[in-house]
Amino acid sequence: EYKLVSSPQASISIGLGGTPSNWALIADAITDAAAEPDIPSVECAGVAAFASGASSAVINVDTLGADRILVIQVSTESNWTGVKTVSSVTASGLTFAKRSSSTVGSSIGVEVWWAHAPTQLTAHAVTVTMSAAVDDGTLGAFSVIDAASMTAPWDPDGSLPASAWSYGGAVSVPSVSTTTPRS
Repeated sequence: EYKLVSSPQASISIGLGGTPSNWALIADAITDAAAEPDIPSVECAGVAAFASGASSAVINVDTLGADRILVIQVSTESNWTGVKTVSSVTASGLTFAKRSSSTVGSSIGVEVWWAHAPTQLTAHAVTVTMSAAVDDGTLGAFSVIDAASMTAPWDPDGSLPASAWSYGGAVSVPSVSTTTPRS
């Protein structure tokens, strides 16, 4: 879920709900440089899944133009054999950095990685390699248009990134703030 705001936000709550489900939630903000508030700032780039027992997966991403911040979200489950972490995210011409991570108990992990995509991407293969095999998992990708900075796109507020998790019910990050407008 994405929310476009035009002014700094203070102590907002972000949540997911539903039962029975296990939820991991990471709340964060990228500062947007767009001048018009009605321009979309996020575009979907792709989705993929880990095969059962795999230690890596590939997601093919598309962007609608150049100079995007590409964000990859990795969610995995290891059926009580311990959370497996991302060892690397690689793609030709892109350099990824880890932004955040969260775990649900001892078996579910969520990580967010990002890179600047200087050129338009079409079916561009991004490989996510885990520290060990996972039972299952998903990869989601989106890109941000008109980020204020291609090298430091994230809102500098100290409450970000924020995370929370829940077994079998709703989850909420109760107090998230942004420092800059259009985050």
